[in-house]
Amino acid sequence: MNDEKNKTPSISATQISSKEIYSAFVKAQAELTNPRKTEQGFGYKFAGLPSVVTILKVLNKHGLAYIQMIQSDDHGKLVLELFLMHESGERLPSSFFPFDVTQKKGMSPEQSLGSCLTYFRRYQLTTYFGIASEEDIDGAGEVESIPEPKPKPKPPAKKAEPKPEPEAEIELSDTEIRKLALEKLSELKALKYADAIGFYPDTSSIKACKTFLNFTDQEIKDKVKKWGNK
Repeated sequence: MNDEKNKTPSISATQISSKEIYSAFVKAQAELTNPRKTEQGFGYKFAGLPSVVTILKVLNKHGLAYIQMIQSDDHGKLVLELFLMHESGERLPSSFFPFDVTQKKGMSPEQSLGSCLTYFRRYQLTTYFGIASEEDIDGAGEVESIPEPKPKPKPPAKKAEPKPEPEAEIELSDTEIRKLALEKLSELKALKYADAIGFYPDTSSIKACKTFLNFTDQEIKDKVKKWGNK
C-alpha cells in the first residue's frame, strides 16, 4: 500500500521527495544497527517495540523524524500510516500498513487495540527502516520448535461388534481455528505467556494455531508454569 495514487496522505507536504531528505536518510541508515533481542518467543528471541524506537533515535541526529498514525481506507479497514520527514520540510511518500483488531477474551476493546498496535507498529518500523528485530523465525514462528504430540493409538475393535462407520472430519475455517486458540489461551490464563513468546492467534499462521490446539491443557499449564519461574 505504498502508493500515493491510491491513498491520499493525511498530512500534506510541499514536496514528496528531494535531495536533502534522501541524503539525510542514506546517512542515518548507514548508522542504524539492529536492536538487542531481549524478549523470548517460541524458540527465538526478538526485540520489543521500546528497543526498536530507541535504535531509531539516530534519525534525529540527521534532521529526520517519523510519525505513525491510525487511518482507515475507503473500505473502512484500519491502516497504520508512517511517513518520514526532514527538518527542511521535505518528506517521503507515506507507507500504509493494513491490520485487523480482534477482540480478545478478557480484554476491553481498547486493550485489544493496544495489543495489536504494539505488534504491528514494531513490524512496520523494522520493515520501513530495514532493521531486524528478531532472529530467523522461518521455523520458530510457526511453533515448530516444540515437538507435536504423537497421536494416541486406537484400541482394537471388538470382534463381536461391527466396526463403526468413520465419522466425517469437520473442516474448520481459519477464523474458527484462531478463535479456538484464543479461547484456549484465555481459559488457561496463558494470554501473558503467549504475548511474551510472540504467539498471537489472530496474526500467527494457521499451522501455529493448529499446533497449539494439539497440546493438552496440562502441557500448556506446564509451559506457563515453567515460563513464570524464570
